[in-house]
Amino acid sequence: MVKARTTALSLSLVLLSSAAMAQHRPTVLLSGDRVLIALPGSILKTPAIRTRLDSALTTTFILKSHIRGEQAETVARIEVRYDLWDEVYRVRRAAQSQTLKAAQLEGWWQTPIEIAHVAGNRASVEIELIVLPFSAAEESDAREWLSKSGGARDPAADARGAVSVLVGTTLSARPVVSYHWSAELVRR
Repeated sequence: MVKARTTALSLSLVLLSSAAMAQHRPTVLLSGDRVLIALPGSILKTPAIRTRLDSALTTTFILKSHIRGEQAETVARIEVRYDLWDEVYRVRRAAQSQTLKAAQLEGWWQTPIEIAHVAGNRASVEIELIVLPFSAAEESDAREWLSKSGGARDPAADARGAVSVLVGTTLSARPVVSYHWSAELVRR
């Protein structure tokens, strides 16, 4: 678990959520020049996300951050999949995969993630968390399967057109929900 050292720092933090769910506020920390975010466990408990997590499909969380005044945006991908057979969660963040029991998931979720670096004593950070219903690999597999199934069943142009419409309308990874926050960090 990452532990943030915040010696001799006092932070002024203003978090605003456009998701209309005030209880879903992350903790944003400044550790040296690193900006860390700990996502709230309450997000995992919302009905829309809980349903996704229990589906045995991979739920993908895209965490984006941007320091105002800088061009670069930081993007982190978090993947969570419930393995029905073994009754464990298979999780991945920053190219590190783990297997967790249900009781461990929230603690892992709340482990701070490095989202940016700041050079000065003040930073305004824009943060967005996008929840996708499945992983990119699952989407690709489904597209391939549907394309092959449609082509094998009826090679006529009408069948290929129907498969294209089906793939285009049902397999787009539209967000289940998204959260937006702003944080003002001041080192004193």
